[in-house]
Amino acid sequence: MTTKEKKESQVFIQVDNCRVVGYDERNVLVERNELTKDPRTKEEKHRWRVKGYYASIRQALYGILNKEWLIDENAVSDLNSYLKQVQDSNQKILDALEG
Repeated sequence: MTTKEKKESQVFIQVDNCRVVGYDERNVLVERNELTKDPRTKEEKHRWRVKGYYASIRQALYGILNKEWLIDENAVSDLNSYLKQVQDSNQKILDALEG
């Protein structure tokens, strides 16, 4: 495979705006769908951005939770709303694993 060819990656699990994707035989990566701005055209668009590499799917899911990539920062106004967001993110991971 040449450097210009892009290998098709397997998506193992997707939860909201995060997904765990196969990278190679030893690693998986976490990607997050984020709104980005093209520096040349100034156009805003959503695209998958690599957030981290992990040795296993389990470690990737822990990474998503530990880095709080599923928490809606706009919905957090106090400690109770933060705890609610944490509970919701934990439940989203569990639901994705069951479904």
